[in-house]
Amino acid sequence: MNLFDLFLYSKNILEINGIQSAEQEALLIISEILNISRHEVFIQKNKKIPFFKVLKILSAVKKRSKKIPLAYILGYQYFYLDKFLVDKRTFIPRFDTEHIIYAITDMKLQFSKILDVCCGSGILALTLAKIFPESKVFGIDIYVKLAVKNKKKLKIKNAHFIKADFLKENLNFSGKFDLIVSNPPYLSSEDFSLLQEESKKYEPFLAFYGGEDGLKFYRRVAEFSVDFLAFNGYIVLEVDHKWKKVMEIFSSFSYNESSMKVIKDYNGLERVLVIKKDFL
Repeated sequence: MNLFDLFLYSKNILEINGIQSAEQEALLIISEILNISRHEVFIQKNKKIPFFKVLKILSAVKKRSKKIPLAYILGYQYFYLDKFLVDKRTFIPRFDTEHIIYAITDMKLQFSKILDVCCGSGILALTLAKIFPESKVFGIDIYVKLAVKNKKKLKIKNAHFIKADFLKENLNFSGKFDLIVSNPPYLSSEDFSLLQEESKKYEPFLAFYGGEDGLKFYRRVAEFSVDFLAFNGYIVLEVDHKWKKVMEIFSSFSYNESSMKVIKDYNGLERVLVIKKDFL
């Protein structure tokens, strides 16, 4: 089978099975497995593909046709400037979460000690560790093996991962953080019922579910920050349509609403909440 016929066949299978971005995903699968750029699929369209490579590509296409997320099939996802390993025990990074990084870099400040709560595959902790190479960055989650793998893959030295249940364990750190970030599980029971089926079926439930009202992690971050965030330190959180309720939670822990700012994503949705601690 030549390269272009393989592309057309793969695209057709994906389309038949209801994959909306069938053309882009077929190109991505083929380019990754053959280790070529996507435009080479058209430039080298008459190139004959070895049979074992054809089988590997069609196996990936078959998995995607079953609505298995492409990131799990390929084993990675891009985030900000890097390529991160992913597996079925972690949430797949979304591009919307990059707005946390944009919000922090827009501050034009330096941070010496950073904590990433619910770090997952380590995308926030490791990205911040690269942006602030002189800082000490910590990530905490119930599963950190993948974050550690990504740390080694990216050759990052100033990030450390702690396996712990942020909701249940009494955590103790020496000194205070000047930046706490988190993209926590924040879907309520109602939100989860509306989640895309492939995410609901294949991604870990605990990576999405934030309790009946979706706010339990925000409450814990607010409580934790009272003791472990430095004066004039910042909290930067991913939020959704419940962002006003998140602000109310932090207000109940003595944070001033005037020291909070919500930032919208490219779709005009409230995506990031920036909170400054202006009390001792």
